[in-house]
Amino acid sequence: MSAAVRLVDQSHYAQGTAQFPRVSTVLRVLADGGLPAAAIRRERELVLEHAAALYAQQLEARTPIGALGFRESLAHGLPSASAMQEFSDQAAFKGTTLHRLIHSAIAGNAVTVAPEDTVAFRGFTGQVLPHLTRTAAAETPLISIEWGFGGTPDWSGDVKDLEDSTRSRYTGPLVIDWKRTSALKPKHLLQLSAYRQLAIENGLVPARAAAALIRITENALVVRFVPAAEADRTFTAFAHLLAAQAWHQAVTAPPKPTPPPAVAPRAIAPRAAFSFTRRPAAA
Repeated sequence: MSAAVRLVDQSHYAQGTAQFPRVSTVLRVLADGGLPAAAIRRERELVLEHAAALYAQQLEARTPIGALGFRESLAHGLPSASAMQEFSDQAAFKGTTLHRLIHSAIAGNAVTVAPEDTVAFRGFTGQVLPHLTRTAAAETPLISIEWGFGGTPDWSGDVKDLEDSTRSRYTGPLVIDWKRTSALKPKHLLQLSAYRQLAIENGLVPARAAAALIRITENALVVRFVPAAEADRTFTAFAHLLAAQAWHQAVTAPPKPTPPPAVAPRAIAPRAAFSFTRRPAAA
């Protein structure tokens, strides 16, 4: 029996002594030239917008605040890094909470739904839950020995007559990823293809299994099917990202200290025996 898969940090899973990067860790390769640049552009826009508003106020004011006062007012009006992080953490918490509600409902447990999640949760229990005929795994950490990565697919199993947003219906093995987001993005498809590969390799679904992204908002639930052939092609792209991530980790990892060369102990020759003869005393 293979060892249990465990999460060792925010970037890796482990099985025994071997460690595997998480799917989200691999996808950070995409963020290196994209998300940081977008964040910098947005920050610049915020600064310019607020500066323009302050400048307009000063043109109308009878007593200018001066350069120092202008700088302080500008800094005061911009969101702090901690406030931006708090906003991000709140969004992540909402997504995690809804995930827990969904998996509790799949397990048949009673749940308490917050008012802001009511519409989305009713959409799930009405549109999706009745069509899940077999659950192979839900929120189970998995690793791929063949490809060298790990992840936790939201759900895998069998569905019957599940309908997507184009009125298409699907019956058969399926891997699902829930997303609490305002819009689906290419990285979501890459992530889903990786989760599907994990489910296939670990025997949860056959290779013919399709996949589905289910976008959940406060007001709607949108299902998008991904046929098996399209998921296979997308996983090829993920495999390239996996190779790039492995290369990046290799070239940026701190060098391991080189141990000093082993030196065989030198044989010490025994000290030569010597004799001492006392000279006779002078007459």
